[in-house]
Amino acid sequence: MKKRKFTKKQIQKCYDSKSFYKAIHMLELFETEEIINIMQMRINSKTFQTIEDIIKKNWESYGDNGLLSEKAVRNNQMHDLIQFMPKVDDAVPNWTIVWDSIDEMNERLAKEKEG
Repeated sequence: MKKRKFTKKQIQKCYDSKSFYKAIHMLELFETEEIINIMQMRINSKTFQTIEDIIKKNWESYGDNGLLSEKAVRNNQMHDLIQFMPKVDDAVPNWTIVWDSIDEMNERLAKEKEG
């Protein structure tokens, strides 16, 4: 298991998951395919909620969203967060994302399924 610590200050200008991962220096992990499945990653619920709040606030002022209806903007936000944010696990410390290799993830998911 690997982990990446980050701060609220690092993510203050994030408006979507890609800008979030870039801000915390994890985007390259997707590009090099070290992370290929969001189930590899975990984050605690308090940190996730703060990230979600920041992204939602900043999304409204980003780029072409003025061309979209409010409902379309909300749908895009939710899709982005669901597709690219880690699994919530309150055992993970605040302001930290942990991730497993594919094999570690498969072992963890098998154990979770068993009990």
